[in-house]
Amino acid sequence: MATEICTSCGKSTPSYDTICLSTESSLQTLCMRCYNKIISEAMGEDYHHMDFEPVVLKDSEDKEHKFHFSHKLLGHIQTIESFELVNDRQGGYEFSVIGDPDEDLFELFTKLYEKMKRVLCKKHISWSKETDSWVISEEDIVRGQITCEYDSSDFDRTPMVIIDGKEISWDDFGQALMSYEGFNFKMQIFDRSEEMD
Repeated sequence: MATEICTSCGKSTPSYDTICLSTESSLQTLCMRCYNKIISEAMGEDYHHMDFEPVVLKDSEDKEHKFHFSHKLLGHIQTIESFELVNDRQGGYEFSVIGDPDEDLFELFTKLYEKMKRVLCKKHISWSKETDSWVISEEDIVRGQITCEYDSSDFDRTPMVIIDGKEISWDDFGQALMSYEGFNFKMQIFDRSEEMD
């Protein structure tokens, strides 16, 4: 697992739990504990850091998914994010909840955990051996996340979607849509912290 050294406390921290801060004179890499402490002090608030241990949950196909967590203060809000690691980077399922800075952290975590369980029990896409392609579920609804192929350059990034925790190329997703040729569709974009009913 890739790690970074926190400029403030000197501890080796997983890269996913760090943040880079740039000033006119320096570039700092901070662990979330130190970052949240700086933000809370700037706001004049008390802050008590809470580490969240990884959690393993099963999806609708009984496959296990290991989730890591990161908590971040952002002035007027706080977030908790959960995500899987794929090849030492965030990938697969990703979730987020937003709360007020003074909201109880355990209650916020509970909201996130319940959201994760709700989403993991749904199935939107499956692989068809007959057509050798992805097939959209019988409900004709797809929920997922928009991302990009990490191997492509910053100037020529190819879209990718994550559906049911699976990274699916834009071309493969397009093939799944071809069985609906001639149909209409509605695409609605949500913030990652919002529920997609």
